[in-house]
Amino acid sequence: MDMAGTNPRLTAHDWARAGLEALEDEGLDGVAVERVAIRLSATKGSFYWHFANRDALVVAVLDLWRAETEGIIEALDSMTTDPRERLRRLFDLLQSDVPTNRAEIDLLGRRDNPLVAPVVERVSTRRIDYLTANLRDAGLPQLQARDNALHTYALWLGLLQLQQALPAGIPTGPARKRFMDTTSQLLEHLMAKD
Repeated sequence: MDMAGTNPRLTAHDWARAGLEALEDEGLDGVAVERVAIRLSATKGSFYWHFANRDALVVAVLDLWRAETEGIIEALDSMTTDPRERLRRLFDLLQSDVPTNRAEIDLLGRRDNPLVAPVVERVSTRRIDYLTANLRDAGLPQLQARDNALHTYALWLGLLQLQQALPAGIPTGPARKRFMDTTSQLLEHLMAKD
């Protein structure tokens, strides 16, 4: 044990990762020092060994959340050079498990938070730019690619909102497959040239 009475095995990354899990489970309010300490079976002293305050933890959590987008983009880019195939894989990934975590929707609702707003804007812009670039590479004119990227992102956010507002509204079983097939058709249409 170190002089601060902390578990020397816990790192700032451990705290940030546990904070991200709290964000996904409870929203931004869950990223509280005591709640995250409980997740880690740690003391608040351990927290203060790594972070000056809660805001510093929130910044680290948001950085991990942002990095998840980059990780998905890097994985897709390493799988194939075909932009249509990249988008199909992205759509499959997004549809395979419409997240039940609260992070996306909760953060979108926190645009008044000065720590959250710039990160949400950067992540959203990055996602839309990635969609636009792949649609452009698939042969769509720039304006159509941008419009279709916005439609695609709006569809994704709508599914997330529906999952939060009306969980029973997302079909299950055979109805889910039909719903997701229809969603895939909409997304395929967005990849097509007019």
